[in-house]
Amino acid sequence: MLQQTSKQIGYDTEFAEAAKGFFKGKGLPGVYTYSSPEFESDLVDGARYFSEFIETPTYYPKRNELALLPTAAPQILRIAGYFNVLVDLGCGEAFASKVKHFIGDADYAPVDMNWDYLDEVTEQCTTMYPDKTVTPAQLDFLNDPLHFDGKPFPVMLGCTITNFGTPDSVRQIFRQVKPLLEQGNGSFVFTHDTNTHKPTLDKTYMHELMQRHTLNVLYRIKRDLNTENFDPTRFGCTAVWDASTSTYNICMYPTEDMSFAIDGEWFSLKKDEILPQAPLMKLPAEQMFALAKAEGFDHHEPIYDSNEGHIALQHVHL
Repeated sequence: MLQQTSKQIGYDTEFAEAAKGFFKGKGLPGVYTYSSPEFESDLVDGARYFSEFIETPTYYPKRNELALLPTAAPQILRIAGYFNVLVDLGCGEAFASKVKHFIGDADYAPVDMNWDYLDEVTEQCTTMYPDKTVTPAQLDFLNDPLHFDGKPFPVMLGCTITNFGTPDSVRQIFRQVKPLLEQGNGSFVFTHDTNTHKPTLDKTYMHELMQRHTLNVLYRIKRDLNTENFDPTRFGCTAVWDASTSTYNICMYPTEDMSFAIDGEWFSLKKDEILPQAPLMKLPAEQMFALAKAEGFDHHEPIYDSNEGHIALQHVHL
């Protein structure tokens, strides 16, 4: 018996197509994993698991980035040029801990698909700077048009730029922000992880909370889509390093042979079949420069964290 009917008002056909593509081995856009519960006892809570994961001691990207920004941000602001709206792409919950270092005299425009994150950073900003105007935007910054009044300055922290797993996804972000730079101060600042040491990456990402975050999207599939014989508890999580693309792939796999349907389309999976879900690129700086140059950007020299030296703060410009 189907879980729900596709005639239900608000049925997410894009998510359904993405889910079906995932079980055909095409990957799953990461935006769907940052979900929140919709009712009491709802098992869908991927955004919270990720927020808890990045607070763990083994998650060096956040720790090293936090140490880097207070001293590096003033260097960037001295050469970035005038702006009056700071556009925070993929804001998460990090205004008070990270983004504040770039705010200066500007107003604030956080961008995310998750309204919980937007509400959180709006509260953080208004608490710290009650006179600033905050304009939250629920957008998919990878695909939706980005427009903000004034002279915008886009930033993307949390190493988000490489979270979509392909060189073209990085180039797509450059293409998306280019109109903002042409309208604003000509600068785009972001962080990325240059670490290519798999044992370190395994220690960082194969944490229980990251695995729960990764697998939680299966509960969203069960909750929101027309499914038959689909059991989210019958999957595990692992990781595969691809040196040829410098990508750390977080993957799911079925723990037993299974068959299930989404929207009446049946899928058969074999036990331990690898399903890539989150490709995390770990690009050395020179590879990032090449992608930026291909989209018409120049760059200043990166600033690295003083701990492991894995996190690079990049300032590209027109």
